[in-house]
Amino acid sequence: MLRYIIPSILIFSSCITQRRVSIDVLKASEIKMPDSVKSMVLAYPGDSIELDITSDKIIKHQKALPLYFLDAADDAIGDSPRFASKIISILIIPKKNASLSQYTWNTIDSVCRAESSEALLSIEYIRIRDTVKLKYNQNSYDYTVSYSIINDALYRLYLPDEKLVLDEYLMRDTFMWYASDAEAVNAYLALPSLYEALEYSCGRSANRYIARVVSYWESQTRTIYATFNTDMSHAAKLATKGRWDDAYKIWMLYARKGPGNIAAYAMCNLAVYAEINDEFDTAIRWLKLSGLSIIRSDVGAYLKLLEERNLREDSFSK
Repeated sequence: MLRYIIPSILIFSSCITQRRVSIDVLKASEIKMPDSVKSMVLAYPGDSIELDITSDKIIKHQKALPLYFLDAADDAIGDSPRFASKIISILIIPKKNASLSQYTWNTIDSVCRAESSEALLSIEYIRIRDTVKLKYNQNSYDYTVSYSIINDALYRLYLPDEKLVLDEYLMRDTFMWYASDAEAVNAYLALPSLYEALEYSCGRSANRYIARVVSYWESQTRTIYATFNTDMSHAAKLATKGRWDDAYKIWMLYARKGPGNIAAYAMCNLAVYAEINDEFDTAIRWLKLSGLSIIRSDVGAYLKLLEERNLREDSFSK
């Protein structure tokens, strides 16, 4: 049985050296996907687009708009650990009309069976509007051009085996770009092209929706304490380089033997190590054992974050 120094003396926080490290955190989806769903079809019903775009160049991009959504959705789903090795099919499935009515269940079932998928995600309706405004600034003697796109997309997630619409969600996004120059034409030219603006806005919409229905990885930062001596500083450098196991050995040594101040911060570092290994109970125990969660607000906030992650662990889509 391991024994640890219980910290009893803590120095002022102004003397503490910290390093920030990035870790990947698995974020839970808002919608609980049944375990039976192993892959899905991405679909778009043709002609369900409403456009109010100032540029006549939209004609060149109109047919590509659904693919901007579907390609981004495909990438986002593929980044999820649940679907990482699955083949996602992208299909254009015609409806009888361009209304917002659902597909027939026979159509959904036949498509999913043909693609060996258990779910169908459809972008049922797309509406895109834009505005361009030009303003002359008398104080700076230049022109400012603002360009905005309002992107509405209606998503539906179908489960044919249960004849269930698992989710129906209207995603609205507004995107703004600004450019200034002494010449109005140069300000216009500094804005993104219509292609770039449409691809970005459609892709962002799809990414936001996919985060609603599948778990995904998100990069977050954590604090590593590199204080008191060269060993702790060296361990922090090892962690920033991804050599977590080597850093763990140093932190464990000081957590066991102290002295108390160093032991407390070594335990906080061990909590981060436990978190990256998805050992939330262990991470929580380390923070509580350190005693720092009571007197340091940042450590207290980290403890709360870990407790919330621990509670949500079972809701992650696997």
